[in-house]
Amino acid sequence: MKRLNCEIEIGSLKTTFVRRFEIKSSWDVFTDTAVIEFPREIVFKKERKRIENLIKVGDAVTIKAGYLPNADERFVGFVSKIEPSVVTKIHCQDGAWLCKQKGITDSAENVTIESLINDHLPSGLGSVNAADAGIGSLRIKNMTFAQIMDKIRKTYGVRTWFRGLDIFAGLPYTSDTGTEHDIHFQRDIPLNGSSLEYQDGDNIKLKVKAISILPDNSKIETEVGDADGEQRTFTTYNVKTVKELKTLAEQHADDLKFTGFRGSFTMFGEPMIKHGDKITLTDELNPERGDGVSKYGVKAVNSTFDVAGGFRQVIELGKKVG
Repeated sequence: MKRLNCEIEIGSLKTTFVRRFEIKSSWDVFTDTAVIEFPREIVFKKERKRIENLIKVGDAVTIKAGYLPNADERFVGFVSKIEPSVVTKIHCQDGAWLCKQKGITDSAENVTIESLINDHLPSGLGSVNAADAGIGSLRIKNMTFAQIMDKIRKTYGVRTWFRGLDIFAGLPYTSDTGTEHDIHFQRDIPLNGSSLEYQDGDNIKLKVKAISILPDNSKIETEVGDADGEQRTFTTYNVKTVKELKTLAEQHADDLKFTGFRGSFTMFGEPMIKHGDKITLTDELNPERGDGVSKYGVKAVNSTFDVAGGFRQVIELGKKVG
């Protein structure tokens, strides 16, 4: 039986013991979170103090975990809240926490997503990987960086997320990011661990609304697909005619109306999966579905490490990417 292994650093505190932790991570949200739990009565011998007296809000946090002898880095961020009770819970946020601490006021012309992030990203964070897409003029008054990114998402449909302390903005699945994994139903997924549904693309009704943001900050829009279908919206930049935009919308609709798996599944704690990775699924019992060839993007990962319940990852699939 595999033995659990973890290494946790909070500020100057280092420990290999934890009652439980849960990490929620997705490219679809700006902030990844972690909650680390320790029994209230635990006293750290070296410091002779309980954990709530050893750490503070804003302390750096690193969580590594796996099965002995492995301990992969699962989360990097900061303490956002300390909740002492029968079980002491340490609430953490990734690099987004630094983006919520200070208001920004600015105005600029000919702004791009990349320049916006480079000009205003708080210090203490990592590299910037952003689309060089124009969004025209910008007026900001006493908004945190997180609020600015939320405004950009609502206005232009641009998602922003972190990997560790590195920030990304743009497309979640690209050829030069993420890791590819071959996941086997009979090897990696516990019994009754799958909530996946297999869909036939020909039976899906879908309506796609497409928006193009032009350099002068104006927009053009179009819709394609089934009038009574589930609506999806996507945003692009500097597509100057409705005809071109309609072609892109039809391609986007085809990407969404794929034949394959949708939903989520629970797997063991290894291999480590991150959002933005790509997965192929192999199913010996249903090889026509889990064909070991089709690739799916990973939209979200919810990891739970529990000394009583083991180590699990809940993987939410995004769209089919190959």
